[in-house]
Amino acid sequence: MRSRPSSRVCSQSSRGRMKNTNAPKSLFTHDFEAHSHGSSGRRQMKLLESLGLDTLGIDSPMELAQRLQVESPEVDSLVGLYLEVAATNRELVSLVMVAIAPRVDVVIRRNVGFAPSAEFLDELVMTLLEVLQLVGQQPASKRRRWLAEKAVNTARSRVRFAGKGVLPSVPLSPEIDVEEPEDHTYRVSQLLNAMWTGVAEGVISLQEFAVINCSRVWGDNLVDLAESLNDTYDELRMRRSRAEDRLRSFIENFEFEEVR
Repeated sequence: MRSRPSSRVCSQSSRGRMKNTNAPKSLFTHDFEAHSHGSSGRRQMKLLESLGLDTLGIDSPMELAQRLQVESPEVDSLVGLYLEVAATNRELVSLVMVAIAPRVDVVIRRNVGFAPSAEFLDELVMTLLEVLQLVGQQPASKRRRWLAEKAVNTARSRVRFAGKGVLPSVPLSPEIDVEEPEDHTYRVSQLLNAMWTGVAEGVISLQEFAVINCSRVWGDNLVDLAESLNDTYDELRMRRSRAEDRLRSFIENFEFEEVR
């Protein structure tokens, strides 16, 4: 198999203007504020009403999300219903993420001696979206706290033990010298080669390859990438997650060959 170039296909200007995100809630809030006004906001409120969800007499999505941030038995149960619906309706994801953001911050601060890194916060956003799919298994009144605890602990473990790899560890074949100083670079070359093959075979698109390569290998900020692609952070994050799922399945059956 021919080796593909590592292809720095993302723009250098994106790397030059990377932003530091101080909290995961700011990412959701930024997107939500931009898409909760005017006709978009009215559509969201009509959607909530059509789903039979209590909007507390509020007619603004952002005001509603902020009202749902209050923790009380009544509001916790209502937030639990919102979370269950959002798990199958992506139009409501940003709203519920803004609603639970204060609880997520509480869980992070409770981890004594743990300083959230940009990598952790980025991982946390993806983990929140993943764990949201399981929230219906919990009692409605406990879903907010459960989601925050589960997502923070999972993201922290991933960053601590899995590192910043592009994909889960790929077993090396016996003929590869694991003591070789260039082993890490060689592993990345193998993975990139597999990714290029995935593009050629239609497993992921060229744009999905670029997003994974830029954000996972080169460390570009996904917020900046979303902006450069005229996309929202949430949508790009979820699309990357789905592409990586397909890529993992493909790589599990990929025959790694000598690429040097």
